Amino acid sequence: MGQALGVTATLEGHEDRFLGNRVVLTGADVGGPQCESPQTIMADNRYYLAGGNLTECGVTLSESQAAGMDLRSTQGPIPDDATIIGWAQELLDF
Repeated sequence: MGQALGVTATLEGHEDRFLGNRVVLTGADVGGPQCESPQTIMADNRYYLAGGNLTECGVTLSESQAAGMDLRSTQGPIPDDATIIGWAQELLDF
């Protein structure tokens, strides 16, 4: 998947939420969260990418977290196919 999300402008109190996801990316950018207030509420996500640093809102994940966004989220290398299929089976209760 090229990006994890793409949202449109929202009103204060009606922010989009992107929480607790496992995302396998073919690129290095999370996509299009709302970066200005009211920000997309993001946290506890696990991003997997082929290499480099994940970016969101034009900065690295660690810089984004320092600004209070996508807290407790992590990034790592893309796991093997069996692991990804195992996640799908777990999610679908196979």
